Amino acid sequence: MYVIALIFIQTFISDKFNLSSLLMIMAFGVTLSNTTTKKSSIINALQGVQGPLYLLFFTLSGADLDFSVFKNVGLVAILYVFARAFGKFIGAKIGCDITKSNPKVSKYLGFTLFPQAGVAIGLSLIAQNIIPGSQGSEIRAIVLAGVVIYELLGPLITKTALIKAGEIQTEKL
Repeated sequence: MYVIALIFIQTFISDKFNLSSLLMIMAFGVTLSNTTTKKSSIINALQGVQGPLYLLFFTLSGADLDFSVFKNVGLVAILYVFARAFGKFIGAKIGCDITKSNPKVSKYLGFTLFPQAGVAIGLSLIAQNIIPGSQGSEIRAIVLAGVVIYELLGPLITKTALIKAGEIQTEKL
C-alpha cells in the first residue's frame, strides 16, 4: 500500500512540475530496489502481475504512435539500430580493454547490451512532447522501431552471449 501511495504522489509531482511520470516512477523503482530490506518480498508480490504490467506499459507506449511516420523514418531507424549496436560493441570493447577484463567477457559483452526499452520509450515520449512539428514524432517512431527490434532479438542474443562467455550454465536454464 505504501508503494502505491508513493506512486500516486510521484504522479502528482510530475504533473505539477511538468516532469515525465514514467521516468519518475522508474527512478523510484530503482531507488526502492536498492534501498529496501524487503526487496525479495516486493519482487515476489509483483511476479503475478509482471506480465500484464509489461503488456500495459508497451501498449500505452505505442498507443499514440502514428504508423504513417514509419515510412518517413524507415532508413533512419535501421541506421539507428546499427549505430547503437556498433556503439555498444565499441564501448564495451574499450571498457574491457581499459579494465583488462577476461578476453571471453570482452568478446561477448557488447552483445549483452543489445536490449533496450523502458527509459528509451520514456525519453522518446519527452522528445515528442518538447520538439516542435513532426520531428518529435519522427524521433519517437525511430526509437520505438529500435525498441521493437531490440526486444525481439535482444534476449536471445544476450542469452547466447552469456552462455558463450561462460557466465551462465545451460543446465540451469
